[in-house]
Amino acid sequence: MISATELKPISYSDEQINEYYEVFSFFDHHNTGRISLNELGLIIRSIGFNPSELLIEQYQQEYVEKNGIDKIDFQQLLQILMYFTTEIEDEIDIIEAFRVFDKEGQ
Repeated sequence: MISATELKPISYSDEQINEYYEVFSFFDHHNTGRISLNELGLIIRSIGFNPSELLIEQYQQEYVEKNGIDKIDFQQLLQILMYFTTEIEDEIDIIEAFRVFDKEGQ
């Protein structure tokens, strides 16, 4: 699994950053500027991604093992979103590649 810090930067529009920050703030229940990784699936789905629960769990486990923490700030969330954006783009590329060879649409 790729670490979010190993990915090439993705540019987010100001509108996206504001939207992501609103979601982040909603889950920052104690206004500490940090959110629990346990809520990562809810946060990512609130933003509009739909990764599998397995992918979320694998990422959470890897993140905690690598960083030794189970809370993230907004900048770390943006890095994590880069990872999931890349994963989803890869899945779309694979599906589109199969469609090229699937002449019957099955």
